[in-house]
Amino acid sequence: MPKNEVLSDIGPCINHIYGPSKIDYKSTELIVLCLVRDGQAYIRTFIEHYLGLGIRHIIFLDNDSKDRTIDIARQYPQISIFSTELLYKKYKYQMKEYLIRRFGQNRWSLYVDIDELFDFPSSDKIGIRDLLEYLNFHSFTAVVAQMLDMFSGETLANLPDVESTPLKDACNYYDLSDIAKEAYSDSEFCPHNFVSNQRIAHHKGGIRQTLFGADCSLTKHPLIFLDDEIKPMCESSHKIENGYIADITTVLYHFKFIDGFENLTQRAVHEENYWMDSREYKRYYEVMKRDPNLVIKQKTSRKLNSIDELVGCGFLVVSKNFQNWVS
Repeated sequence: MPKNEVLSDIGPCINHIYGPSKIDYKSTELIVLCLVRDGQAYIRTFIEHYLGLGIRHIIFLDNDSKDRTIDIARQYPQISIFSTELLYKKYKYQMKEYLIRRFGQNRWSLYVDIDELFDFPSSDKIGIRDLLEYLNFHSFTAVVAQMLDMFSGETLANLPDVESTPLKDACNYYDLSDIAKEAYSDSEFCPHNFVSNQRIAHHKGGIRQTLFGADCSLTKHPLIFLDDEIKPMCESSHKIENGYIADITTVLYHFKFIDGFENLTQRAVHEENYWMDSREYKRYYEVMKRDPNLVIKQKTSRKLNSIDELVGCGFLVVSKNFQNWVS
């Protein structure tokens, strides 16, 4: 959707309720954008993770939360909050695109969901500013991120309460055994992008394929530089068009399996507000009905120690240029 169209179409339905309404930031600074509804379980860990990563500012668009999401977010000065009662099922992509186009024009922005924590290779050695300097130097306009489902060793009926335990401590296992890969440049995933590293792949499946038979796409483009060419949210929050894809991949640690997952699933099934009328969530619901004590952790699951192991096993990709930059 063209910039002016998406801003004028839903802009009147969005209200500013907290923090600065305009954010000035440099080409080597980054803001985080997030559409959220009832994110109380995640919100504190989310904010503290991204501020700890060196993010300049976080902007939430609250979609009619009924819990303490807004109250908790307002405790942090580096936050702006907007609100809307637009119907998620009908306007989800427009609301996400609105955030990117309003706040990220000709700058870098990171759009993530409330259950996603972004990280990048060598983040223990370089910061966000260094990463953006590298991307700017090579004129990249988008970065691929691979979603990695994180989980505990508990059953579906006994998932961890992450309001009292940090996400990364409560859910520190992952499993790569059921991830299928196809070359990014050969897939139909984003045919109008230029990929600078042929080792980058489109990932599908993973632990959700193992447990629920959900052949879901795990590849996203959350970090983009919105110039006049790139098109975000192309009928999916995973897809973009006309991007110059960086020669590294990053990770979105994905924390879906926490206390409240069953209620979230039932709500998604009832509202049919996700992709294909919540088809994936309907799979979750059927499996949970049959086996509520299903254990997520498999024999092939591993405990995450550092992002470097995700590079070493080939889940993430880095180029020689990037390795030299870090050095």
